[in-house]
Amino acid sequence: EVEAFCKEQLLAHLAKLDRHYRSCLGQDFGRTADLSVIHPLQVRPDLTLATPFILELRDVPYTSQFQIVCFIKAHLPRFFHAAFDATGNGAALAELARQEFGAVYVSEIKLSEVWYMVNMPKLKAAFDDGLIELPKDDDILNDYRALKMQRGIAKVPVDFHNMGADGFERHGDAAPAGALAVFASEQDSGEVGAGTTGERPSAEPMSEFGKGFNLVDRFTDDVHDPAERFGTDGDADLRAGVDDF
Repeated sequence: EVEAFCKEQLLAHLAKLDRHYRSCLGQDFGRTADLSVIHPLQVRPDLTLATPFILELRDVPYTSQFQIVCFIKAHLPRFFHAAFDATGNGAALAELARQEFGAVYVSEIKLSEVWYMVNMPKLKAAFDDGLIELPKDDDILNDYRALKMQRGIAKVPVDFHNMGADGFERHGDAAPAGALAVFASEQDSGEVGAGTTGERPSAEPMSEFGKGFNLVDRFTDDVHDPAERFGTDGDADLRAGVDDF
């Protein structure tokens, strides 16, 4: 049952969030071949971005994913925006979220080369400037390492796949989810009086996206209790599949 999963696996992590910080999320959608990755963020007063957890869903139905997203959103303190991958099959879930949360709180993103060109430098700048922290997890780190420059645009190559710790294939899914979460963090909706002035500096174009990308130093292992990781052994993000509902 989705409700039981949310209460048993997510509620404890959501309860640890700082009630004073604004919260947002990004989701890279997947249904069968790829993961759905939900990446919440909290914006600290100094504008650094804290990741309370990352949730990975494999082969989970649309309606179940929507229920999970709604549960997370309902428990995010001072929620102000969500950015959804509305490319292909993700469009249906993104549209449902827009209708449920309200248009001002949701961005339905078509992950085009233009969007990557504008927004991936912002993700890189967040790492370079020490503005974002992620769970310390080998699969997530490898997802970010999968980003490559193609025709001057940083993205996960279409033909990239590797094997995750759980024995299933991955397609760098955590990286676009992180980019969507950072995009959401820059939207000035919901919470009044908490907007930033000016834009976050973006890194200059580089021949290789990984150069100067201070990934390892921005990964933290104290995001949550390692014993509470769902679906695999080790410490890092939460994982669930269709058999869990």
